[in-house]
Amino acid sequence: MKIKKEITYPDDFFSFKDGVKIDEEKINAWINECLYEVINNKKGSWSIATGDSEVTVEEHDEGEMITISVTQGRYEFTFDKKDIIKEKKKNGQ
Repeated sequence: MKIKKEITYPDDFFSFKDGVKIDEEKINAWINECLYEVINNKKGSWSIATGDSEVTVEEHDEGEMITISVTQGRYEFTFDKKDIIKEKKKNGQ
């Protein structure tokens, strides 16, 4: 699968590295909020992002494990799903 436009990192990505700095207290609150959503509201993943930071909590291994990711100075690229070009698998499917 590919996208109609060739994507090049970091040229095509928006950088949040110069966004508002989020302090550790706020990030810890986000971690707790994301954990609450994943565990209590049965969400498979939950993210909060603003300024230069993003917190993501994801459940995996059939709900047995949880990964918490904290990213500061993140890069992001968004595209329309209509721009995906589906390719046939090499075995002809």
